Amino acid sequence: MFKKLTILLAILAIAAPAFALVVSKDGQTLPQNSTPVDQPLSSRADVEFSTGGAMNTPATLSGNAAGWAYYFAHVYTNNSGFDLNLLELGFPTNENSADPIVMPVEWTISLNNSDVYSVINPYTFAWDGLGEFTPVGIIDTAPPTDYSIVDISADGLVLLDGQSMVWGYENAGLGGMIDFNGEVTYGWYVDFWDVDDSYGRTALQQFTADYADTPTEDSSFSSVKSLY
Repeated sequence: MFKKLTILLAILAIAAPAFALVVSKDGQTLPQNSTPVDQPLSSRADVEFSTGGAMNTPATLSGNAAGWAYYFAHVYTNNSGFDLNLLELGFPTNENSADPIVMPVEWTISLNNSDVYSVINPYTFAWDGLGEFTPVGIIDTAPPTDYSIVDISADGLVLLDGQSMVWGYENAGLGGMIDFNGEVTYGWYVDFWDVDDSYGRTALQQFTADYADTPTEDSSFSSVKSLY
């Protein structure tokens, strides 16, 4: 694992409450949970990515499975200069008693793929990485407050430098979202992929990875600083 300099950061996270939490595309709403909770990572990875920008971004909105999306997906392109060993996935989702989904749900990864629409059907697609998890969040919490962290380090999934992946998860009933922030995510709505930003939303998902290769023996301050 490539060792980075240890940096001590102090972060103040302020979550502003939303006034109406639309959980389906027909305008249905659920009461807001006003106490978002983060699950910090156990250790720093070389790469930490979240569609929310910051890791463990609190969800301010919810999308339910039947009314918004049964699966969420995002396209990530590796421009790090290194191949990436994928370590952990994180998804803010929990069950919804009004929209029950059979547990456990799935996480999904398609390597060397930049086209969500190539996934004709997420239920039957030949994913490079596919597994199951049971969400840790409390049922009916809207928006979801807990990220379910899934360890995939033993699956041997490597995203090559310069390649993209389509990755995401099956909605457990309520999926955490935020107002559109520039990151385009997709939802499997009934039987087709629908772009979340058409409705002013971004679905929250995150992953961590380590560099698969060690850089050359250039340890100058400028070369180290360029990693941050």
